[in-house]
Amino acid sequence: MTELFTVFRNHLFLTLIQIINDIENGEQYTSDNIIQRFYGNFSFHPCLEREIRNILTLFFNTDGPFVQCRFPGQIPSMLLTTAEKEWIRTMAKDEEFSFLLTPDCRASLLDDLSQTETLFPLECSGRQTERHHQGDFPLQDSVRSCIDTYQQALWQHKKIRCYQYNSTNTFCPFRLEYDVASKRFFYIVYDESCQQFHRLPARMITDITLLQEPVPDTLLQKFKVFLEQQKQSVTITIRKKWNAVKRCFLLFSSFDKDAIYNEDSDSYSLTVYYYKFDTPEVISKIISLGSAVTVQSPQVMRKKIINQLKTSYARYTEGSIE
Repeated sequence: MTELFTVFRNHLFLTLIQIINDIENGEQYTSDNIIQRFYGNFSFHPCLEREIRNILTLFFNTDGPFVQCRFPGQIPSMLLTTAEKEWIRTMAKDEEFSFLLTPDCRASLLDDLSQTETLFPLECSGRQTERHHQGDFPLQDSVRSCIDTYQQALWQHKKIRCYQYNSTNTFCPFRLEYDVASKRFFYIVYDESCQQFHRLPARMITDITLLQEPVPDTLLQKFKVFLEQQKQSVTITIRKKWNAVKRCFLLFSSFDKDAIYNEDSDSYSLTVYYYKFDTPEVISKIISLGSAVTVQSPQVMRKKIINQLKTSYARYTEGSIE
């Protein structure tokens, strides 16, 4: 759940560098010009407005007809980190993600990053999805339409109405997630009625309507508090059989984790950090590794996995008897 790119701050930071360099090259900006430049495609929002006003006060002198930089001097262009380049190339190369980019933009990214490796071989990324979620990919037109509406809501900071089979709910959109390893989209939304965040699989939403009511500007702070309350971890031992170690690291590639190699037992001790709402996904990944993995702690996770295995076994034996 850690952001690689932020929505506001990344855009504002890069725009600030461009404006400072423009002024150093002789271009003239008024305060209104700068505000308009910072907003870009964003709609008005109190949080964004506050960020822009703070930047104006800190970096520019606005007393005269044209603004002047408080800290004159050219700023070197910001280069992407290796992790950012690998993430961008992985997303751009993934055919299921291509609909979010124009063909020219996608071709340009792939050309510019031709020497950059992907995060992992994409031909291996969809196996679990294809096995457990038939029909999830390629994305249906209705799912693509919902994702497009959701993106518009994020940019405009507007609430949405989600239709999920027989239920309808109004949410504050917060983030669009794409898990490259499992090739799945998720909507991170805030439900004001119960004051909780939810992680909704995109394939489970049948329709999304963009509303005109704005989202509260305290949403980011609420999310930080929510995440702190949701932090959990599980420690497992992975033995080197059936390619379990590589499979395990691939399955948990999107999670924060610590790994220790035990020479005596020729195994790995892996601690995976996750959030409470990810528990079903974590359990599913652990079970998929079979007897090559042992859950060390916490005990509550061991019991959940044991109970799920017992339930699955009971269903299997009942079906066999029939």
